Amino acid sequence: MSIMFNLNLLLSKEELNSKGKSMDQCLEGLFHKRGSTREMALAMLVDKFCKKLQNEFLVNKCSTLLYQCFNSLKRGSSKEIYLASRLIGFVSVTIGCKEDLAHKVLEDAFPLLSEALQSKFDPIEISSLLDCLAIITFVGGDDLSETERSMQLIWQFCHPKLGNNMVAPTPSAMVLTTALSAWSFLLSTMDVLKVNKTCWKEVVSYFSDLLDHDDLSVRITAAEAIALIFEMGSLEKFCSEAKSSNEQLVHEGSKCQESQSDIEGLKEKILNQMTNLSMEADDEVVPKNDSQKKLIDDVLRFLEDNVCLKTSIKVGRSGLNISKWSRLLQVNFMMRFLGPGFVKHMQENEFLHDVFDFKPKEKQHISSENQLLSEMFTCDHEEVVLKNFYQAKQWELEEEEEIEGRQPYQKKKTSACPDPALKKAKNQVRRQNRLISQARNAGHMAVGLEGEDLKEQLVESF
Repeated sequence: MSIMFNLNLLLSKEELNSKGKSMDQCLEGLFHKRGSTREMALAMLVDKFCKKLQNEFLVNKCSTLLYQCFNSLKRGSSKEIYLASRLIGFVSVTIGCKEDLAHKVLEDAFPLLSEALQSKFDPIEISSLLDCLAIITFVGGDDLSETERSMQLIWQFCHPKLGNNMVAPTPSAMVLTTALSAWSFLLSTMDVLKVNKTCWKEVVSYFSDLLDHDDLSVRITAAEAIALIFEMGSLEKFCSEAKSSNEQLVHEGSKCQESQSDIEGLKEKILNQMTNLSMEADDEVVPKNDSQKKLIDDVLRFLEDNVCLKTSIKVGRSGLNISKWSRLLQVNFMMRFLGPGFVKHMQENEFLHDVFDFKPKEKQHISSENQLLSEMFTCDHEEVVLKNFYQAKQWELEEEEEIEGRQPYQKKKTSACPDPALKKAKNQVRRQNRLISQARNAGHMAVGLEGEDLKEQLVESF
């Protein structure tokens, strides 16, 4: 099973609360020679990034923080590497795409992550590093080559191969699940027309083999990856041998028909495997985790009948609707990586709002308040005059503007209220549960009045 975000696995809530320190104090702890002190400081920093977007802190301390995290990747214990990897990912997600900072994080971290992945053997360490690589590539990768570079490194842990004088190690279920999830996460961001099939030939065939893996989490992750590839629509790029243009001409006719037949045969094999997996889940999964059973059935329906995915995830008071496998993979990976910080970041992180096309109801409520306030601060002959919000001297009528046959005071449709009045208006509005009801109770209509009648009505209002 893949490594999940679990800060309590390393430090209890009591320890975190009892060691309450500022961000700067936690940063100082990363310079300490004692490993346990660095672990505590990293744990508190990750906890703080979960609870709040630390944009102000990163303005001046981003480089220093990352440098110390990189040191932890080189010399730290498994716990320290886990926490440092999480913190690097949180920094990347927090800064988003601002001023290419996330791209710089990727460029600085990639050599270190690559070296660390080649030298580590502990499943927790490898899984943490793979998650970190995937998330910083997702945020900071500027082009296809950078994404494929990370995917190729991750693939070494999905499908280890024999090297010169080396025996390919068999990855643990934790590492394999994490690697499959990270690889699929990055694939979901790519344009299928630009996918290099020379790199990923026979991927679907390998994923089909993983559907028979002993570990259920591996089988489910492989099923999700297969669903993503089917959704992308160019199955031949992931399951047929790459051929040059000349070879393609030579292999037209019977050879091409044979290749297409192989693809159809692979599809049939996968459908049978998914059917068996669904039947197995009826006995194994439901008592433990009904969501896994639902996911398996969703994959089967999609592969068998092309039934589109439809689900929704609760984020605060809002719902994030999901109708594509690519989006589901991205959201699930982000939820797993951010852990308890997912809701906070989804509510306040503009980068995630853009990525997932998500607007929290909290922001929608604020926007509607601002729009209504803007409408309230408009004085026109057909609009509500709010007697509680304005001072008479700001709205005095001039005699020369009263032209026969037209209603007076038609200067501009919108007129800004001075700052003190605006502040006063906002304070009054916040005390009411409903802005519209408050506006109706506080004001009175100025419709159908002309000349002196309108002036007298306005004067009485103030």
